[in-house]
This record gives sequence, structure tokens and C-alpha cells, in this order.
Amino acid sequence: MILKKLDIRNYRSVSNTSVELGKVNVFVGANDSGKSNILRAIEVFLSPTYEFSDADFPKFAQYSGRGKVKDLSVGLTGNFDLSKDIGSDALRKHLTGLTKVNTIVRNGMTYKINYVQNYIGSQTNENSSIDPKTNALLPDVVRIDISEAYSSLSDNKWSDLEHEIHNMLARYESPEDKRKIKSTLDSILNNFWTSDTSSNLIISTHDVAEIECSDRHRVNTLLGQRGTGFQAFIFVALRMLNAIYNAGDNSRDLVILIEEPERMLHPQGQSDFSRMVSTFSNDNKNVVFCISTHSPILVRSLPAAIIHLISKNAKGHSYIDSKPHLSNWKKLRDSLGMRPADSLLIGDITIIVEGVCEQVFLPELFSKYSDFDCSAFNFISADGVTNIEYFARILKNMNTHIIALFDNDDQGIRKMRELRGAGILNKDEIFTYQSTDDMEVAFEECFSEDELYKATEQIYGEMISSQSIDFSHAGFKKYCEDSIIPNYQNKCWATRMSDYLSFLKIIERKKDMDKFSICLICIEALEACPQIISGLLSELTAVGCRIKSVFAV
Repeated sequence: MILKKLDIRNYRSVSNTSVELGKVNVFVGANDSGKSNILRAIEVFLSPTYEFSDADFPKFAQYSGRGKVKDLSVGLTGNFDLSKDIGSDALRKHLTGLTKVNTIVRNGMTYKINYVQNYIGSQTNENSSIDPKTNALLPDVVRIDISEAYSSLSDNKWSDLEHEIHNMLARYESPEDKRKIKSTLDSILNNFWTSDTSSNLIISTHDVAEIECSDRHRVNTLLGQRGTGFQAFIFVALRMLNAIYNAGDNSRDLVILIEEPERMLHPQGQSDFSRMVSTFSNDNKNVVFCISTHSPILVRSLPAAIIHLISKNAKGHSYIDSKPHLSNWKKLRDSLGMRPADSLLIGDITIIVEGVCEQVFLPELFSKYSDFDCSAFNFISADGVTNIEYFARILKNMNTHIIALFDNDDQGIRKMRELRGAGILNKDEIFTYQSTDDMEVAFEECFSEDELYKATEQIYGEMISSQSIDFSHAGFKKYCEDSIIPNYQNKCWATRMSDYLSFLKIIERKKDMDKFSICLICIEALEACPQIISGLLSELTAVGCRIKSVFAV
């Protein structure tokens, strides 16, 4: 069972909010905004034997002095998807005939599951109590606090890091299996710890295990004597591996909570951590990551993550902003204390794109489907095609090479010609998506219209069902066919869909369509590089290699 959403009511600083979860989730917010409380609520909900204490109840200003507010009971309600490969068998054994889990509710030590039961020719919602001490329905949950990696050797006692390695080795009896674990740890260091890819562990598995590390200078030291950043990185990797192994042994899905992993990590180490999380997430379909952070580097280097901005309102209640990408991430930048120019100074090559979708998702596709070192590239959203020339003029005076990328639509082509005529950039540094017919091409055309429609239906599903709106793919196509605008069916998909949503009064204004969330759903399902941008990535790679050769001189 994969946790997709958690409704939190009256838990610590949270009065009433919901968090929708993807595979990787990043929680950002100022100190004391409630990030840790959101993560704790997830942990408490998934820990059936956890008993509530006074600290778990809300202490809002209007209840000051009353201590534990008994009339404000904590409510945690989770929505789940059945995992295709892990966890669903245990669930089906628990409830014969179950086809769909709606919610699991926790009130105190009581769990109740709401599910759909099939009958002949009909379905009905049912409720069943779960014994929290014996149920095998909920995913495992593991919380990782990187500050625990501060422990080091003293008086021949185990450090936290050595405990983790010892626990991993203890799982296996044969020397061959132990060597495989050693090989796995070395592989993690070599693949992800770019500060020193020659680092490896030297593990003696005699009566008393001794663990040393060697570095690129061929110097061996005890593990607890390595730098705190190295210890922190390998500590998190080990905890993640142990959690994934344990969940697999128990046929359980898994939620991993990581608190502020940037502590003790150099910026490059933070990027290494991000790559490791992305790889673990891709390789383990049954694992959900929830990471709290203050680091712009982590936010920027986890492009596929769902970003949750945590804030407090005037009453001191924590709430979640599920769309911090609006207005070019302004709220997120304000929360992190960043000026707009801060992100412009990172990267040898700056690619100016029209909007946030390209800014976030193109680097992910570039990194996944191209061999070029994308760390040299910095993608900047101009927050609209009309601003690209303005950004190009500003960046021209900075120490960065500039590439501009336009949508292949009427406005994009017009603005691209204006930029070429202005002489700010060379013509081979100005790009657009290639179109093989008369169709306009924007980023969302990376995906099929069927995928885009299904994602739109998912985003606006509750509104559509609550208002009994006739929202159908056939209706969308007919709306486009009936348009009196010449060649309307050749317009970009987002133009047509935003018109359709506005026509159905699902959104008030065409610009209100959440294209970012729609593209996020589509990109999570990608299994191959979309054909529309494969050529673009090749062209950008070629330009990038040429520019990088200038920097290498």
C-alpha cells in the first residue's frame, strides 16, 4: 500500500491540512514553521504501537494554559494506492474481495479501514477495525536524522555508523553474502560520493569487527575518524539500505523520512545525496521519500520531487502550500531568503526557458537521457515568453554563456525572431522545439494527448465529480473541432485545454490551469525520452560541449 495523501487534524502545530505525496517529497519552510510536525504526523500515523503523549496535542494560542486539549482529538486519515507488487497480498488476505482502499483513519490507538467491497452487480463502502498490534497493512516507516552520525569511536565502543554496518552484516551468515554487502557499500561511495570516488570500506568480520576507510590518498583511518560530512553521507545511505532490505523481507511498502540532510554536507555532498535519493527512488517502486530541508541546492537538484512549502498563519497554525511553483517560485524563494538573482550565478551555461515546467523538468530529462554533465547548466524561467529577451540582456553582462529556448507557437516564433534580430545572442544559441507538421509545439507536447487528459482529470477530479461536470476526452475534442478560430486544433495542448476548463467553469481564468502538476504526473510515468525533445537534447548537448571546451582552455 503506497501512501498518497494524509489529512492531519489537531496535531501539534497543525490545525487542519492535507499533504499529497509523490515518490519524492521535499518539505521547505522557515524555522518553526511546522516541517518536523508534518513528518512526525506521517510517522505517527504509520506507527500502530505509538501512543499519543501530551506533546502530540495542539497548543494553539486560543487554548493557552489549558494543557492537553481533550476536546480537540488528533485525527490522521491516509489515502492509499495498492502496490502492484508489495503489500497488496497481505491486504487482500485481511479483507476478502477487497478491490480498492479508500482511507485508513487513526484516532488514538484505534485504526479503521474504509474499503470498497464487491457484490454481484454492485459495490458498497465498508468499514473494518484493525488491530494495530497485529495488522500488516500499513507501510513500514523509518525516520533518519543525520545528526545521529556525529557519534564516533571511543573506548572501542560501536559508533552509530558501525552499528548500521554491523546490523547489515548480521543479516547474512555466509561470507559470500557479507562480501556482497561490502560491494554494495563501496558501489554507493564510488557512484555517489563524488568528493572522493576512491573511498572504500575495509571491513574485518572476525570475532570483533573492525571497520576502516581508505581514501584517494591511500590513507586508512577508522570510520569514526573520517570527516563528519563523509560519516553523515554514509550513515544516511546505510539507514536507507537497511530500511529497504527490511521492508522487502517483510513484503511491506516503505516511507522514509529524512530530516534536514544538508547538515554537515558540503554543497557537492548535498547534490550527491540528491542523486542517491533519485536513484534509490527509481530502483525501488514501493518506497516514498519525505525530506525536510532549508537547502536551495536540494530543492534545485531534486527536479522530480513534489515541493511542499510549510508556513504558519496568523493563528500559529501550520499549513501546506501545494503550489509554490506559481509566480516563478516566488513564495519558495522568499521562504529560503533568496533574491531572484541568486540562482542566476550558478552554472557555466544558463538556459532561459519560458516557464517553470521547462525549468524543473528539462534538467531531469537532460540528466536522465543525455551523457553530458548537466551540472554546467542552469535553467532559468523567464515567467513568460515576453521576458526572455529581458533576461538575455541582463545575463549578457554576467560570466555565463546563454541559450534561449522558445515554444514553437505563434508568439514563441515571433519573440524568437525578435531576439535574433536584436543581436544579443548568436543564432546557434537560440532554439525552439521542432515541429514535423503544422501543430504548435510546447513542452507539454512531450506527452501524448491521452496522458495529458488523464492527468488533467486526476488533478481536477474532485471538482469535476462534486459539480457533476461532463468532462470527457470526446467533449474536449469536440470543443476544439467546434472552435471558430482558424486552425484552432493545431494550437498547443495547454492553450486548448485551459480554454476547455474555463468553458466548463472548472477554472476561473485560463492562466489558472495547473500545467505544472499535470506535467509532473505525466513525467513520473515516462519510460523513455519523448521523441519531441530527443533532438533538442542532442542539440543542446552539442552546444554545451562546444561552450565547455571554451572553459577548459
